[in-house]
Amino acid sequence: GGSTKRTGAGAGGGATDDSTVRALVAKREQARFSRDFDAADRLREQLAKLGVTLDDQAKTWRAADGRSGSITQVNVSEVHAQKAAKSGAASLDDAEINRLVREREQARYTGDYKTADRLRDQLERHGVSLDVKEAKWLAADGRWGQIPPVNISAAHAQKAARAGAPRLSEDEVQRILVQREQARARRDYKTADVLRDQLEKHGIYLDSKEKKWHAQDGSSGAIIVSNLGDEEVGKILAARQAARLRHDYKAADRLRDQLNQQGLSVDDKRNRWESSDGRCGTIEPFAVEPASRRGSKGRGVDGGASEEAASAPAAAVSSVGGGAGNDAAASPSTDRKKRALSEKERRELAKKLREITHSSARQCEKALQLHGDDIDRAADWLFSQTETSANAAGEEAAEGLHLQRREVV
Repeated sequence: GGSTKRTGAGAGGGATDDSTVRALVAKREQARFSRDFDAADRLREQLAKLGVTLDDQAKTWRAADGRSGSITQVNVSEVHAQKAAKSGAASLDDAEINRLVREREQARYTGDYKTADRLRDQLERHGVSLDVKEAKWLAADGRWGQIPPVNISAAHAQKAARAGAPRLSEDEVQRILVQREQARARRDYKTADVLRDQLEKHGIYLDSKEKKWHAQDGSSGAIIVSNLGDEEVGKILAARQAARLRHDYKAADRLRDQLNQQGLSVDDKRNRWESSDGRCGTIEPFAVEPASRRGSKGRGVDGGASEEAASAPAAAVSSVGGGAGNDAAASPSTDRKKRALSEKERRELAKKLREITHSSARQCEKALQLHGDDIDRAADWLFSQTETSANAAGEEAAEGLHLQRREVV
């Protein structure tokens, strides 16, 4: 840049300041760009009379009093845009300008400079110039905007579309999207990338922020995978945690796969689940925390479950009788066979069953009645009911997802 604004005497005795010098220098550069060398020479002579010399190789100007400044190169795009605006070119709205600017940046990213130049010329014909250094576009009427960063997926999709890639039906797009989200839920990112590339080869790109897909013909739609509500997700996760607690890992894996198919990933290390639609939540650890009892074995001082209780829900429950001793605690089923439980004892037993299974009080009482107050069998029955409910919710969600994909726009 030049020095601070000053007024000085030129060789011919005239007074000038930095802004005047810069304006004359810029005018001369435009004349040179337009190959109007006569005008450029006249402006050079005018500057010389003011005591200003020009160094075209070093791109600098210097005044006789020591001031200096740089010769700014002509913005070719701006010159063309101004020329078009003066000739009455129709203006474009901001949305159309931004669209053309994005497409040009995408073409440049993929090395398609022919298309990039065509889009730049189209903008200039409507009075819009590009300043690549400042990453801005400028309209002749004073409007301006930022040149956004390139969407890489959109760039590849645009290139494929220009090459004549065959179109996909919306049903086919949704099918591939579902497969991709399921792969991401399984953390199979290699497969997810392959499926994304497959979409891009057909001119489809993904906007992860808006959770939408876009085609080069202007069509678009939402990335829909999960049709499960938070409550249904919670039921399936609870059933899975119960299966893991029983060491029924086959059932636990089946429930996890059911969630994956709906685009939900399960992270057991962080105790979190995440959905492709942006939802997330905490997986409640399945802990057995019965109330402290008199004379019970297998319990810690703090009343928490012992190591044996954590591995098997049935082993976590002891007898409930007020006068029961250690022998009764070791074999609760035998004690219950000897005599019927009182109503108070049955409520206490239902309470402990509820702590183990997280079922409702009514369900626990029903389970005990159905199984003769045998808490082991009652717990197994409640766990099986929870899994059945979770499976039904998953099947209903899958059917709803199938219908929703057919209706998506």
